[in-house]
Amino acid sequence: MSLLRVLTSFAAGSATILVLLALSAGLASGGLVRMLQQSSRYVSRVAGGIVVLSGLYMVVYWVPALGGGSNNRTLAGKVMPTTGATHDLLEAHTGSLGLLAVAAILVIVALAVRSSRRVDDETAAEEPAVAQELSSAP
Repeated sequence: MSLLRVLTSFAAGSATILVLLALSAGLASGGLVRMLQQSSRYVSRVAGGIVVLSGLYMVVYWVPALGGGSNNRTLAGKVMPTTGATHDLLEAHTGSLGLLAVAAILVIVALAVRSSRRVDDETAAEEPAVAQELSSAP
């Protein structure tokens, strides 16, 4: 039963990511993308900081083992309570997190529909002007 639950959780998580990715690709011409592009310099800096911190953790953890000793168990021991607490928090609120993921998908779908309608309205408003320019051309 536990294996089935893990497989179901993995499938649901993967499907959520893929749906969010597909919907985000559909918003490629919308204002949401412009907003994300404006904030991308901050996002890349934050992501870079996370990569640097995780790299430092790996170096501090494994350098003693490279010198012939054992890996840094004290550092791992300090991180384990946080990892366990995070696991317990996620496990206790799986239903709420699922609802949050569904809500995020619905918001993205609504934004995609709104963005496509706005593009259609702008295109429809431009068509009479283009037709008038073509008819007045010699």
